[in-house]
Amino acid sequence: FSKERYDRAIFTLTSLTIQESAPTPPPTSQNERPRYAAAELRQAREDDHKFAAVCLSAEDTLGHVLNESQVRSLFLIYNHLGLPAEVIIELLSYLKRDRGTVTRRDIEREAYKWADRGIYTYQQAQEYLSRADAEKPLIQAIFEAMHIVGRTPAPAEQQFAAACIEKGFPPDTVALAIRRMERNIGELSLNYLKR
Repeated sequence: FSKERYDRAIFTLTSLTIQESAPTPPPTSQNERPRYAAAELRQAREDDHKFAAVCLSAEDTLGHVLNESQVRSLFLIYNHLGLPAEVIIELLSYLKRDRGTVTRRDIEREAYKWADRGIYTYQQAQEYLSRADAEKPLIQAIFEAMHIVGRTPAPAEQQFAAACIEKGFPPDTVALAIRRMERNIGELSLNYLKR
């Protein structure tokens, strides 16, 4: 850079301001998970009334007093992923309403999904849940087109149905693809359908 260009760049960079919007999600890699000591978890639950509310809501969702592993998972979601308390509480009530029986792993998996989708405010959570409720009949129709009746779909099947909805494929299109697949290879293959 020339001296003049360098000075302009410095002036421009120092004049920039950060506009606050929804919180920026931290990296959600499983490898970067912090380790929380039991004392740190106890302190957080006693001193932070918002985290304490999350723990109470989780106890209601799970149906029992939280153990240390469950508190650690919730604190990871709250502190490391940065999901606000009201969003976590919405997530917990959604899981309880949607699945009935909920595990620690279900909560973690859903929290990572929400963080990856950038759901960091109560309003974003409400919009996401409204979309999810509206998509339920479509997903059920896709499962029926895939001949999944009377059993819980496997995670890969659930992901496939969600991808169909996301890409705008209606159940009729999925049923047509399945008929062609059955005619061509004689069995159900998600890999074949994805092509």
